[in-house]
Amino acid sequence: MKKQTHKEQEPVLEADPFQSKENEVADGLPETPETPVNEAEKEVQRLTQELAAKNDAFLRLTAEYQNYRRRVEKEKQELIKFGNEKLVVDLLKVLDNFDRALSAVDYDCEENKNLISGIEMIRKSLNDLLNDYGVQSIEAVGQIFDPVLHHAVMTEAAEGVAPETILDEFQKGYTLNQKVIRPSMVKVAAH
Repeated sequence: MKKQTHKEQEPVLEADPFQSKENEVADGLPETPETPVNEAEKEVQRLTQELAAKNDAFLRLTAEYQNYRRRVEKEKQELIKFGNEKLVVDLLKVLDNFDRALSAVDYDCEENKNLISGIEMIRKSLNDLLNDYGVQSIEAVGQIFDPVLHHAVMTEAAEGVAPETILDEFQKGYTLNQKVIRPSMVKVAAH
């Protein structure tokens, strides 16, 4: 066997310096859309956006549902609170009739005392029942006129009384759980 000398050894191929530069430049450039990696990234980005949109829609739907539940609960409470309003207004007419009966009776007559006592007990019982259900009378005489609570049917000039002061009450007003169900019909002092 013949020994190879240093010069006779197979030459080692060195990489082309220009080709390695091209590879480095190509690695720094963004990949073209046809490459599988870029398509996968786009798919991930699309799915991420779709998930974010679905999550946003879910959050909005959840918020709408919570608002709906609150609204229904409030309506239910209002129904419980004011559901018997029509019945109460009708019962107020009966209470007014008791007041009319008491105002028409002669209190000085000895024979009427038992009748007056019976009417007053029935009126008090009805009034207490209405109070238990949240019905309160509206104070009027001597108060300053409030268009929310009072309905002025007359005005009258009165000396020594401040303007807009209620002088007389023709029909008692009532509230049901702080809601005016019947304003007081009143006479008001003129300016």
